[in-house]
Parts: sequence; C-alpha cells; structure tokens
Amino acid sequence: YSGRVGKDRGLMEIAQSIQGLENVRFEIANSGNVSFEDEFMLKLFEYPNVFSLGNLTHERCIQEMVRSDLLLAFYNPDLIAHKHPNSNKVFEAMMLKIPIFTNFGTSLSDFVVKHKIGIVTEYSRTEIIKDTIRDIKRNKSKLETYGDNAQRLYIEAYNWKKYANVLRKIYIKHAIY
Repeated sequence: YSGRVGKDRGLMEIAQSIQGLENVRFEIANSGNVSFEDEFMLKLFEYPNVFSLGNLTHERCIQEMVRSDLLLAFYNPDLIAHKHPNSNKVFEAMMLKIPIFTNFGTSLSDFVVKHKIGIVTEYSRTEIIKDTIRDIKRNKSKLETYGDNAQRLYIEAYNWKKYANVLRKIYIKHAIY
C-alpha cells in the first residue's frame, strides 16, 4: 500500500485479517499523514507481518510496487467521497502488471470486476478478507491473469501517448490566438 495512512483505507482490517497467515507481508509506504493519525499508525505497525517502508518518493514507491503480488486500494464505502475513487496507484499497478486488491461498494470495485484486473472482497469483515487472501495464495495463477489483463488494459486504454493525442486535439480545437 502506498498513500495516506488513515482509518478509512481498510489498513487495520487487512492487518487483522493476515494474522496467522504464513508468507504474507503487508508493506506500507505512508504519506500525507497528520498528527491525529499517529496513534493509529503505531497500532497498525504492532502487527508482526505489517511493515512500514516510511515516507518514500514516488519513484521509490514504484520500485517497491514492482516487488508486490497485489496493490491494496481499499476505500470505506460508507463515505461519499470514497464511492468513486480515482487513485493514481491503480493506474500505476496496471502499468506494472500488478493486480488490484480492493473492496466492494465503490466504482473501483465495479471497474476491477468488469475488466478482471484484480480481487474484490468485503471492506471490514476480516474473516472474509482472510479467506480471500487464502484463496489468492492457493491460486497464484489468478494473479498472473489479472496482472496480464491489467497491463493490457493500461496499454490499450490508459497510456499517456493515447491521452496526449486526445489532449493535444482538445487544446488545438479550443486554442485562442
């Protein structure tokens, strides 16, 4: 996970869910934290298989993502602001061929299911999250398929070259001389 470490990102739920699972590491690169979240962060990193990578540059986050099996993008579906998340990390994961691990109740989950680019589970039901992670560990080939789908989608629909041309046409059409 990379981004703001907060109570509304499902981080504690993931930390609790992976307890007792062998060979599961939850690595977090945090940014944008404010002091009221310090106590939350301390509790989060008490879990034995949750690790802080600290505050990393964007380039360093990308380097760390490459080593990942999944990229976490959980959003509290009870918050209106989380109904339609549009996170850069999702597109970065797609670019890097890494499946997204998200939760139901957001437009992101619909996107992930529609394009078969990751795994979707419950937001706060730790036993269901744990079962989902166990299933992922048993079916690693799913991760490869989702990663392939994600990278293909990124190349075909979300790459910069494609959008650079779209933006160029818009600017030319609406240019004021």
